[in-house]
Amino acid sequence: MTLEDIMSEKLTNDKTAKAVESNYRGLLEVPGTERDIEQERYIKLNKLERLMTPQKPDYEADGYDDKGQLVYDTAYCPNCQQEYEVGYDNPEHCHNCGQALDWSGMEE
Repeated sequence: MTLEDIMSEKLTNDKTAKAVESNYRGLLEVPGTERDIEQERYIKLNKLERLMTPQKPDYEADGYDDKGQLVYDTAYCPNCQQEYEVGYDNPEHCHNCGQALDWSGMEE
């Protein structure tokens, strides 16, 4: 399975992990240039898998509400620190790096 296969089929994270494990387990046993190519593919697959796995943004609060609770109004992509305004700009993927974002659990 190639990087192109994973991107074109938009496989789930479980399928991606299985593809990485089954196709690249013996990676270090491949000699010379072919091994370098396979290592590069492995690195790209791992990066793609990390980007496909939703991560919670890092939040920043700048004040308190009437009940004394912190008001989180800014969020940052955990991968590239792209800034988002909480409640107004909550994309599924970071506009800058493509990281899948998990906005669950954040009360508006």
